[in-house]
Amino acid sequence: MDRAAPGATVVLVGLNAERLPPTTRDMVRRRLVLRGSMIYDHPGDVTAALTVLPDARPGAVIDARFPLTRAREAFASAAGRAGKTWIDFGSE
Repeated sequence: MDRAAPGATVVLVGLNAERLPPTTRDMVRRRLVLRGSMIYDHPGDVTAALTVLPDARPGAVIDARFPLTRAREAFASAAGRAGKTWIDFGSE
């Protein structure tokens, strides 16, 4: 949370019994939004993922690739894509 920019949304994923380090003073002064998220049904989702893993195609997640010189176009088009948009810092 120390690295979050002012006004950022910080998402907590999963469960933990430890107390959070920020105080209400930190949250208010930095205008942070704190959200909790339970993203999967462990172990049900893990079992299902392991079942389909042999047929998975991780590369299919990337829907579009752009060189750094076209970063503005990449960001503009990302909202309309279901997959990830990749910006390659090493090309062009």
